[in-house]
Amino acid sequence: MVQNQKNRIFKGYCENTGNERSNILLYDILTIRDIYDYDREVIPEIVDNAEEYFNLDGLGASDPYYAVYATFKTKHRPVKIFESDELRSVIFVVEQMTGNSVIENEIV
Repeated sequence: MVQNQKNRIFKGYCENTGNERSNILLYDILTIRDIYDYDREVIPEIVDNAEEYFNLDGLGASDPYYAVYATFKTKHRPVKIFESDELRSVIFVVEQMTGNSVIENEIV
């Protein structure tokens, strides 16, 4: 079961099929870190590999965290709805909201 996983690089999604009246199609869970841009401003970046997760490239301005994005039926661009530094908590909340299991995407 995905919910028992410790913090790590994670990309997954959960369809919102439990409530036909909901305007949300699905939820995406992504591992994010804040990095410094060229002007030393902090911007979020999706973590794609171990080098980024463990900040081996030295660009990280924060520890990795998990963000949940909602994709609406009527809007093509996902909207971030919440974030947490605990993977288990994020998965639990999404599964409770939808009544469905989170499915993990393969990271290549």
